[in-house]
This record gives sequence, C-alpha cells and structure tokens, in this order.
Amino acid sequence: MPVRTIRIGSILIIAAALYVSWKLRQIGSASATPNVASAQTLANHHRDELVRQRDALKSVWRWYLLPFVPGILVFMLGTTLETGSNLPIWIELASSAFSLSLMGGLFYGIYALNAHAAKKLDREIDALDSVMEG
Repeated sequence: MPVRTIRIGSILIIAAALYVSWKLRQIGSASATPNVASAQTLANHHRDELVRQRDALKSVWRWYLLPFVPGILVFMLGTTLETGSNLPIWIELASSAFSLSLMGGLFYGIYALNAHAAKKLDREIDALDSVMEG
C-alpha cells in the first residue's frame, strides 16, 4: 500500500506540474503589441501587460502553489508509511511535521516573493497612470 501511495502522490505532483505549465503559458504569455504607432495606444498596451502580470503574481497561490498540495501530502504519507522503521510513532509524526513545515515555509517564501513583485508592479502602474493623466 505505501508504494502505491507514493506512486499516486507522484502522479498528482506530475499532474500539478503539467497544470501549472499550461496555466503559466495561458496567463503568462504576452499579448501582441498593437500595430498602431500612437504613443497613447502603446502606453495603454504596456499598462494592460503590467496589470496582467500583476494579477498573475497576486494569484500565484491559487494556480501555482495549491495544485501541488494534494500530491505532496499523499507522497509524504506514502513515504512515512514506507519507512518501516522501528522508531516510535511520535518520532515519525514529528519528522513528517518538520517536513511539512519546511514545505510550508518554501511555499510561503514563493508567495511572499510574488506578492512583493506584484506590489512593485502596482507602483509602476500607478506611475504610468500619473504620466498618462498628466
């Protein structure tokens, strides 16, 4: 059973990676630059691209991190069951809790970096808006 659990976790992680790759291509690809030579049109296009990037960064927890959670949990459950060690269960559980906290810290770090980048894009959008209005 544990080997099957590890395999299922691995399949879920692979599926998450494929989904994230598809989603990144879907929301991360830049749109074509308009052929109009107007500075206003180009500025609007640039602003739209900044907004698209900002929105993708703000929602990274939903489309980039969350899809990996089920696979990681199932995989970790399988590896915990697979060890077959003679250690007391509380040591096994503590080890799993430590691994989960490391993974949670990694996920939080990814989220925080993306949130910081989104705030920088917000400032850039605000600066562009003030130039376009003035």
